[in-house]
Amino acid sequence: MAVIGRPSAGKSTLINRMCGHDLTIVAPSPQTTRSRIRGIATRPGGQLLLIDTPGFQDSPRPFDARLQALTAATLREVDVALAVIDPSRAGGAEEDAIVALARGFDGAVVVALGKADRPAAAGRGGAGAVPPALAGCPVHRVSGVRGDGVEELVERLIALSPVGPPMYADDRYTDQPQALRVGEVIRSHAIRATREDLPQAIYVAVADLETGPRGVWIRAFLNVERESQKGIVIGERGRRIAAIRSGAQAELSAVLGLPARLDLRVKVQRNWRRDRALLERLIR
Repeated sequence: MAVIGRPSAGKSTLINRMCGHDLTIVAPSPQTTRSRIRGIATRPGGQLLLIDTPGFQDSPRPFDARLQALTAATLREVDVALAVIDPSRAGGAEEDAIVALARGFDGAVVVALGKADRPAAAGRGGAGAVPPALAGCPVHRVSGVRGDGVEELVERLIALSPVGPPMYADDRYTDQPQALRVGEVIRSHAIRATREDLPQAIYVAVADLETGPRGVWIRAFLNVERESQKGIVIGERGRRIAAIRSGAQAELSAVLGLPARLDLRVKVQRNWRRDRALLERLIR
């Protein structure tokens, strides 16, 4: 099933909660999710394959247009659409676009009113939080942070899912390729370290990934668009890149179940967000 919503609606936090693992990046900056992250949530009653789509942002820029196309394509491949609405913010053009996508979907649509741990925006309380075009859909109030209402939502999604054998073993929580998983861990630490300075301007390229008896050796590049951004990522006397490497290496050791050694460097790829061929490879 596809999980759709506007940027920073809480989709990634909700999926991480349902799957029981941090498999998709959570950050306050928009457009953090770039690829279709597939999480697996298994319960006694069934198994869900949850696809976290990029936040739908109405923009003609090549980067944003590629993200829009990915979300629309995902809806053509799934059985159920979960529309995540953030009642703590007022509606707008981005929410209208998500509602239009949901209304055009052929299968079942479920509405998750997220961020139940936060107060609703003015005029968004009660029934006003549900866009009128989705008023006939099942609605669940949830908090991905606290877990409120999440299991009830999972039960609803399982009930709407087609019957069949499980696709994955009970202990699997994602089917991401290892290189993508590694790259997402590194990018999450880079985003946190640079805060509001340049989250969207970073992408990670995993150049080498070798597993041996002593652990996993990884060589990766943090790619930015300008020389000035390279300095931001490296930081004074290399302190910031060292902190990114240290944090990512520790998390990768836990994720991979083996000691990880990370060789991390910064490269400048000028205007990469306008490179349509690169975007086709990165956003898929």
